[in-house]
Amino acid sequence: MNDILSKNIVDIIKDIKESKENVKEETVSIINRIFFSYSKANLKANIVLVLGGLSDIRAIVGTNLSKKNNIPIIFSGGVFHSKFGVTEAEYYKKIGIGHGLKDGLIYIENDSTNTYENFLYSLDLIKEIIQKDIINIFVVSNSIHLPRAILIGNEIINKNNYNMKLIPYASDQNGESWMKNNKTRGYIINELNKILTYNYKNSLSIKFKRFENVMNEMVKEKVFPGATYAVLNKDYSMLGVCGNKSLYPLEKNTLNTLYDMASLTKVIVTNTIVLRMLQAGKINLNDKIGKYLKEYDYLDITIYNLVTHSSGLKSGFSSLKIESKEEFILALKNIKLDYIPGTKCIYSDIGFVLLGMVIEKIYNMKLDEIADIEVFKPLSMKRATFHPNVKNCAPTEQTIDRGLIRGIVHDETAFYSGRILGHAGLFCDINDVCKFVKMILNDGMVSNKVYLEKKYIDMLFHPEVLDVDGVKRSIGWVVGKVNSTGNSVSENTISHNGFTGTSIVIDRDNKIGIVVLSNRVHPTRENNLLLSRRKKIIGSIYNKIYIEKDTNLN
Repeated sequence: MNDILSKNIVDIIKDIKESKENVKEETVSIINRIFFSYSKANLKANIVLVLGGLSDIRAIVGTNLSKKNNIPIIFSGGVFHSKFGVTEAEYYKKIGIGHGLKDGLIYIENDSTNTYENFLYSLDLIKEIIQKDIINIFVVSNSIHLPRAILIGNEIINKNNYNMKLIPYASDQNGESWMKNNKTRGYIINELNKILTYNYKNSLSIKFKRFENVMNEMVKEKVFPGATYAVLNKDYSMLGVCGNKSLYPLEKNTLNTLYDMASLTKVIVTNTIVLRMLQAGKINLNDKIGKYLKEYDYLDITIYNLVTHSSGLKSGFSSLKIESKEEFILALKNIKLDYIPGTKCIYSDIGFVLLGMVIEKIYNMKLDEIADIEVFKPLSMKRATFHPNVKNCAPTEQTIDRGLIRGIVHDETAFYSGRILGHAGLFCDINDVCKFVKMILNDGMVSNKVYLEKKYIDMLFHPEVLDVDGVKRSIGWVVGKVNSTGNSVSENTISHNGFTGTSIVIDRDNKIGIVVLSNRVHPTRENNLLLSRRKKIIGSIYNKIYIEKDTNLN
């Protein structure tokens, strides 16, 4: 069925290209023949996948299919629209979403408009939900989106050797609604051609294949138990998963796994909130922290010093044995400078701890609540959290004092502080991190709205200081070619690593982002293999080979 379907779609393109301008009736007839015949047939499936259309007939058709066949349903892509004059919850109740929730109804609110990304994410979840040798999936969408959706879905299935069959199910019964909505013949040609050639000629796909091979190699070499990873540009994300989520107990990895971001908390949350505050006029980079934290007036440190790691503070509290909230508070009270602020640059966790406290003081809220308002919700990072569900998380270290750490921050200072800090503690899945990276690749734009003005994104790529290792640093980020990226990236690149095995690289000149989320410290931090392999991972995307050692942990 799938081969015939693909052939017919190719015929559609050929017919449209060779026809005169007036081809609406013929095109509608072809689409009717292919898709609506399946819709009317008495076909059986194990699950319903609705692509987009949470506010239109697709949701109703998909829900009815789920009810009729007593099978789970996934809503992937599309967002709720308020035009109906009711709340989101009222709308879902009205169309029937929510039936059988206790009996296994699945609902994903993933508002990406990228069909490839939605399909990849959803098929991975379907593998977990439906434990069968062959999985039949009703794919519900309207007639303009369904052809390309089936092509993309089949491409992913074939590439990953999934035992799945897609059953197209058109939601619009007459096949003409899209024509009335100004969907012209040129649009159809461009869209279908783009999808037919996407996985074969798209440069991102070629980069991803090399990336994928190296990541699987890393698992075999026990660099980490498993990982989720992505290479993306401003429009598309190609996501991958390898290895295991956990070794003890043994659990297979999935794209939904939440990883401890470690120091990526600094750039995703704390640094981004600082930029939002600058944009809103709430702070100035030259403000002294004593303006907000009176107890630290004596330090003579500015916000700029904190975000550029030039504050004079130690790198961390490692010289002190902090094993309780009381010891953390005492350590904070006794902070001293190691050097005059602005005269050196030494990477500092303490600096971002103080920065988080400044943010909390200004907002008069806790940092996790501020992150939700200023970062997670505006970027639609649905699963990003400081309070994860343990079962969704990849474990980190097996310790004597804390046992197996899972779903709780790995960083000792953050853990023993008993509070949310600005340097570590965030948990994310790969999909959410990609949304953050896309925002930067799009110069601060999110869904055609300004999240951060371009001048603030430019600041991230502008070197401000040189650290003691000769590394250029901007507002929060490392800039240019460094040991962990290798020489394959452009000088117009920002990057940051996390101790647990996470990393983000954003190459502005080459217009790509690279994300790796792993738990290399599971079951022990003594596994340092990733430190010498990071540049090989990045080099695979640029088709370069590196063998030098990597000592950059953060």
